[in-house]
Order: sequence, then structure tokens, then C-alpha cells
Amino acid sequence: MGVIREACVETRGDIDGAARGGADRIELCSRLDIGGLTPPPEMVEYARAQKLNVAAMIRRREGFSAGREEWEGLKEDIRAMIHAGADGLVFGYVSGGGLDLETLNTLLLEVHAGEAQDGKRELVFHMAFDELSETAQFAAVDTLAALGFARILTKGGAGRAEDNIDRLKRLNACAQGKITILCGGGVTDGNYERIAKETGVTQFHGRKLAIR
Repeated sequence: MGVIREACVETRGDIDGAARGGADRIELCSRLDIGGLTPPPEMVEYARAQKLNVAAMIRRREGFSAGREEWEGLKEDIRAMIHAGADGLVFGYVSGGGLDLETLNTLLLEVHAGEAQDGKRELVFHMAFDELSETAQFAAVDTLAALGFARILTKGGAGRAEDNIDRLKRLNACAQGKITILCGGGVTDGNYERIAKETGVTQFHGRKLAIR
């Protein structure tokens, strides 16, 4: 399988750069300065007009937790992103050292309702995954696969992807045949090939990846 490069973008200029750079996919967000929030629907429409595969962030504030009072807003964002034509949806919540299954299942019900009318979307669990301990990460691989997630965005733990080569290699081996490991965290056009060689990971994500 060939390597897939996913550019992490926010602006129209970023989107244009990803199209020029030959990005295989983009993750589209607003407010990348705080880790990325749900983008405006018109930005999804603009990116789709550039013939890009768009994974849209679903998040309303910084952090990786969501109280029940936030669920309706998040469900509204899911509906808006599906309606705007996003190919994938990116979200993830953790609580008490593990996955926040109550929030995840609530949002998945909304996703499935939208898919019934507008077609299936790929689901990505974002870097909330790196808030989990090593043991919890490996347990979460099977759970997320069973929930229907297609990819896990991770740098393997604290720091950058380059600091976590061994764990990324082991996570990728654990995920084989179940779910895809999408490696992010300091990934650039200058280092993704080496990380791929050392870990076996074939999908990469970054702000300095595939943008011209």
C-alpha cells in the first residue's frame, strides 16, 4: 500500500496549498492555535470544490472532554459537516483515563442518522488518544475499531511522533486488520518517509505535510 499524506488545514490559502501539494486528504479545522475546532460549512464546501477529500473536525472548545450540556451543539456540528459534504468526521473524547463511551456513542448515533440520508462517512478518533496511558491506548484500538472508527490520529504518546517510534510501531501492529493508525505530531515532508520505514505506518498527518 502506498503512503497517504493528510494535510492539516484551516484557511483557504491552506486548502489551495494542499491542492497544489498533492495532498491525498485534508483535515479541515478552525482555530488550529488551540488544537482545532469545527470549521465553517462554507470552508468544507470550498475544499470539496477543489476536489479534495475532506475530514472535518467536530469540536467546540479546547480539550478532550465534553459534558452532556455540549452534546446538542456537537450533534448540530455533525449535521452541518455532513450536509456540507465532508467525507470524514474527526472527533474523540476521553474521561477517567479511558474513552468517554457515553459521549462517543451519543455522537455516533447522530452520525448514523446523517449517514442514513447522505451516505457513509469515515470516522477518525483524534489526538485525544494520546491522553491515554500506553495500556489504555492498546485496549482502545479494539474498542474504536468495534465502534466503527476508520482511523486513529496519534503521535504515539507525549512529544512528537519521532519521539515515539517504538510505540507507533507496536500500535500499528496491533491495529492491523482492524483500524488504521494515522501518524501526526511534528510530521513533515522531510521526515514522514523515515517514520514510515521505522514503524510500518502508511498514513501521515501534519501542518507541514503536502502543502505548497
